Amino acid sequence: MGGKIGNSIRGILISGDGIGSKSGIYLIATPEEDILYIGKATKNNLHHRVWSHLQTPQELENGNWSFPNNAFESFGPHNEYVQIIRNGYARLGVITISNSNLVSLVEVYLHTLHHQKYGSLPFFNKQIG
Repeated sequence: MGGKIGNSIRGILISGDGIGSKSGIYLIATPEEDILYIGKATKNNLHHRVWSHLQTPQELENGNWSFPNNAFESFGPHNEYVQIIRNGYARLGVITISNSNLVSLVEVYLHTLHHQKYGSLPFFNKQIG
């Protein structure tokens, strides 16, 4: 496992995320910024694609948010990375790309770069592209 997304990541975006209906790449990572998933949105649906993976959040008593029905639950309820997302500790990085024709190319590049550097794809990615 490995791969960092940088210091600019501030956590899961609940509202006012500013990505609206843009195309681009999104990265889901651990609190330590190890990349768990690299995804893409090619049809100006970045907001929709991110939330299709995280699903509807639930507010906890302490004011934090959890994602109990996230799309990664199929990896097993006791998987440490699933629990990071479920418990709202995952971080989200978003890269908007104005030319939607380039989004798939950027995603393949990031998958390939991660694989070359760490010897594997991010944990939740099953294939390049």
